[in-house]
Amino acid sequence: MSDQPFTGTVICSLVFLRQPGLVLLARKQKRLIIGCWNGHGGRKESGESILTTAAREFNEENNRGVVITEGDLEYVGVVYFHNQNEDGTEFTVKVFVYLVWKWTGEPGETDEMKNPTWFPDDKLPLDEMAPGDRHWIPLVLAGRKLIAHIYYGPKQKTMIKPPEIEIMGDPPSKPKTKD
Repeated sequence: MSDQPFTGTVICSLVFLRQPGLVLLARKQKRLIIGCWNGHGGRKESGESILTTAAREFNEENNRGVVITEGDLEYVGVVYFHNQNEDGTEFTVKVFVYLVWKWTGEPGETDEMKNPTWFPDDKLPLDEMAPGDRHWIPLVLAGRKLIAHIYYGPKQKTMIKPPEIEIMGDPPSKPKTKD
C-alpha cells in the first residue's frame, strides 16, 4: 500500500480471533494507528468481497500461522472511522468487523503485526489501543452487534468528538465457546 494520504472512503475489514473470555491482539506496525494493539485486517482489493478481504488480510497479517476461511467469520458490525490527514483533508475508513471462534494453527507475526498476544476481555490494553477502541471493542467482545462512528484528528491519536454507537438487536443469552 502506498504512503500517499487516504482520500474518500476506504473499505476495510477487521477480525478478532476469540477464545472464551480472550481476544487475540497484535501491535500494528504500518499506516494508521502504528504501535497500537489491534485485531487483524486491512483494505479491500478491487473485485473482492468483504468476506474474502477479511479472511485474506487475517491470514496474511499473522503469517498464515492461523488459517481462517470466509465461513469462519461472524459479522458483528461496521465502524466508520472519520479521519483527517495531516494536511487537514478528510477521509473515512469503513470497517466491517468480524469475530472468529474456529480456526487452525497458532498465531504468527509479520512486519505489519507484531507480538500477537491473548488478552482477557476484561483486561484489554485500552491505553495502548486507538483512542476510539475503548468505546466499541468491549461491546463487540461482549456479543453486541453495532454500527459506530468514531471521529479522529490527524494520525488517529485523538478523538475530535464523542463516538456515536448504535447497538443492533438484543444481547446474547449465553457466552460463545470455541467449537
